[in-house]
Amino acid sequence: MRKDIPGFIGNRLMYAMYREALYLVENGYATVEDVDRACRNNTGYWMTLVGVFRWMDLTGVPAYHTVMKDLLPTLHNGTEVPELIDKIVQAGGKGVSNAQGFYDYTPEEAQLWEATFTEFSYKIRELALQYPADVVKRKLERS
Repeated sequence: MRKDIPGFIGNRLMYAMYREALYLVENGYATVEDVDRACRNNTGYWMTLVGVFRWMDLTGVPAYHTVMKDLLPTLHNGTEVPELIDKIVQAGGKGVSNAQGFYDYTPEEAQLWEATFTEFSYKIRELALQYPADVVKRKLERS
């Protein structure tokens, strides 16, 4: 960060997404499953290769400008902890670590999700390292 501000870049971006995801679910626009599926089928595919700004460069900056004019005023910008997550925490939910979260888990399912997440994290990191941020520069140098 170039200036002192609470949180790190990644956390600040992700928490904006978490806030909007919770808003969509709490207000009946989507289910938890709908939001997770949208993330996996959209940002999940490209985020490891490129960041937010290169993604817009690759897919057309003007389209984002057009959408932002109508979409940004409708995004949730609340400053309170969303009720959905507050209820889970107040009930003692910790996610897979105690099998109580946004999803219902048996202890076996929670354990399997934790193991799968760990395995996936290592594998996706290996894949991401095959495509460094300067991938174009490196390929041009080899040419």
